[in-house]
Amino acid sequence: MLNTKVYIRVHAVAMGRGPYFYDGGMFIRVGSETQQVDPSMYEKIFLLGNRDALVEKASHVQDLTFQGTISRLRKEGIHASHSMKFYRSFEFLTKNSEFNLLASLLSDQRTSIVSVTRFLGEDKSEMGNRISFSNESLLVTVDKVLKYFNQLSLTKSVGFVDGLRTEKALFNFEVFQEAWINACVHNAWILGIPPSIHIFSNRIEIISNGGLPYSLHEDQFFAGLSQPVNKRLFEIFICCKFCEQSGYGVPLIVRKYGKEAFSISDNCVIVTIPFGPEKACNAENEESAATPYGSALTDTQLLILSCLQTNEHSSLQHVADCCNLKLVTVRKNVAKLQDMGFLKRIGAKNRPTWIILER
Repeated sequence: MLNTKVYIRVHAVAMGRGPYFYDGGMFIRVGSETQQVDPSMYEKIFLLGNRDALVEKASHVQDLTFQGTISRLRKEGIHASHSMKFYRSFEFLTKNSEFNLLASLLSDQRTSIVSVTRFLGEDKSEMGNRISFSNESLLVTVDKVLKYFNQLSLTKSVGFVDGLRTEKALFNFEVFQEAWINACVHNAWILGIPPSIHIFSNRIEIISNGGLPYSLHEDQFFAGLSQPVNKRLFEIFICCKFCEQSGYGVPLIVRKYGKEAFSISDNCVIVTIPFGPEKACNAENEESAATPYGSALTDTQLLILSCLQTNEHSSLQHVADCCNLKLVTVRKNVAKLQDMGFLKRIGAKNRPTWIILER
């Protein structure tokens, strides 16, 4: 009989950013420190941990197409096609070769409704109207919302400095763009709640759900440290040139409107963009009277203008399809825009060229 010895082998491995359990508690590493996790955060860590849940979980709808996403990728010079090779390379499939939640978000059949809601005052006591975006790729929705608010930002706030009349954009569009794209790419889609936008008489609020990643501190967030909640979605947004990995967005918002532009909780992050002067501007001698675009144009008219700005040769039927409106509604509002001096048509009705006029 061999003379054997029993021993215990301890093998140390590099620790990642994931949580670990010890002595009845959950802990995470933050920099060089070890911090215990509050039990109230367990569920969030489970849902929004290191894994990419959008890639792992199957979509409840499997009959999906991706024309909007493929068109956007091709526009950026990326080869994309309706093929299993493309689906696998962009991680649209689970291990069981089913379309996953990422595929559902980027499909032409997306069921989650992204909304832009206008309220008539400074609170939610009286709602004006609401624009909803669904049944299209999230990439298409992101682009439509950006075009809509680009039109909205053209409205001027008028004031007087040293007796001279001044005009400024109603809000900083670059700040809105960064806040909106961040809200979409870092939203906790796994929770089933899409990001949303609220327009009040004095401000815009962009709401992203899920709060900050569990291991990201606020000081790191404000410093521009990026920690994607949806890793593969973030990479696709980069491919489409919607965002980059420089961490530029949050510092820009802070520089323009201060840290108070952010409201951060465990459940959501809200970015508030006020109408009128930016925080960085010296407004001590400026009496601004912000007049929202809504006082001149309706949301439907803004949506039509954004579509015509994208394609100046659109037929009214194409505008109706693009904006999810009835043709009679488009005709009525286009006529109003022409009467008000915001829009001009050159050429025949069946082959028009639309010119958006500045007021």
